[in-house]
Amino acid sequence: PEEVIGKLSIEFKKKGKCEFRVDDDKDNYKWKETETDLQIISKGETIITCIKEDDSLLIENFMETGLKIVFEREGAKSSKNDVKVIQDNEEKVSQNNEAKVSQNNEETNEVTNNTDVKGESSETQSESKETKNASSDVNTKKTDSPNSVQKKWNGSWYGYFYVSDAFGEWEGYEDALLNAYMVFDIGADGNGTMAIFLEDSEFQSIDCYVFADDYHVEVTEGEFWDYDLDPTNWWLGISPAHEGNLVVIADVYLDPELTDEDGFEYMFMFRPWGELWEEEAKKVKDGEIGYRIPPNYDDYVEAIENGVADPNGFDD
Repeated sequence: PEEVIGKLSIEFKKKGKCEFRVDDDKDNYKWKETETDLQIISKGETIITCIKEDDSLLIENFMETGLKIVFEREGAKSSKNDVKVIQDNEEKVSQNNEAKVSQNNEETNEVTNNTDVKGESSETQSESKETKNASSDVNTKKTDSPNSVQKKWNGSWYGYFYVSDAFGEWEGYEDALLNAYMVFDIGADGNGTMAIFLEDSEFQSIDCYVFADDYHVEVTEGEFWDYDLDPTNWWLGISPAHEGNLVVIADVYLDPELTDEDGFEYMFMFRPWGELWEEEAKKVKDGEIGYRIPPNYDDYVEAIENGVADPNGFDD
C-alpha cells in the first residue's frame, strides 16, 4: 500500500484535533470517539471511520480505494512479522506493512489503553459536546447552586446561521439560512465551553473555550470547522437594541484548504431556549427587509407551547 498511498500516519491530539499525513502532505481535521470507532471529521462530516478491534484500529475501505488499513497502538503485539516501533522525537508509533498511527496525547504522560485515546480530548468529544443540551467536565468543579453567570448563560440557545456574502468555491452558499443551536457550559469560575451545531448534525461546527461574566462571553480559543476563530471578533453580549436576550455574532470564514479568496461572511443570532422571537416574527410577517427568523421557528413555537425543554426533544 505504500506504493499506492505513500507513508500514512494519523496523530490524534487533545481538544479533538488530529493530523492526517500522507508522505509530506499534512491535513488538519477533528476527531470523535464512540464505543466502537474513532471518526475523523471535516467540516462537520465524518470522512474516515477507524473501527476499534482489540488493540488495533481498522479502516475497511480507505477513501473508497478498496484498501483495508490496520493501525496498531504502541506496545501491542502484532500478528504481522515486520512490525517495529519507531522513535521519532517524542512520538512513538507502531508501523506494519500497511500503515502507521501516532496517538500522541500532547502535554500529558497518559498512556493510551486499547485504542481508547484519553486525555482532555476524548472526554470532551465523547460526552457533552455531542448533544445540543449536554454539559461537560472540562470546567472547574461545579457548585450545587449555579451562580449568576451560570444562570445567565448555561444551557441551550436556538437561532439561525445566515451567509450574507460568499465568494470563490463557496459562492453557491450565499443567502443560506440554517437552524442553529448554541450550548454554553460555564463553570463557577467563569471558564467553560461553547459549541454551535447546525441543523440536526451531531457534530459541533463551532467548538470553543470561553470565559464569561454577568455581561459578556469571550472566546479564548476556538474553531469553525477547521478554521481558527479570531477571539477579538468573538465577544458576545446581549443586544441592547432588541427585546429579550438576543445574541448576535458576525465573522468571516476563510477555507484553510483553499485560498483567502474562498469563504463567506456569516451571522449567527440566538435566543435562550424557550424565548420567542416575537419582534423578528412580526417584522418578517409584515415583509420588512433585513429581518429573519430560524427556518423551523413555527415548529419551535409549537414545541415550546407543548413544554419541550431542550433541542433534543425538539428534534424528536
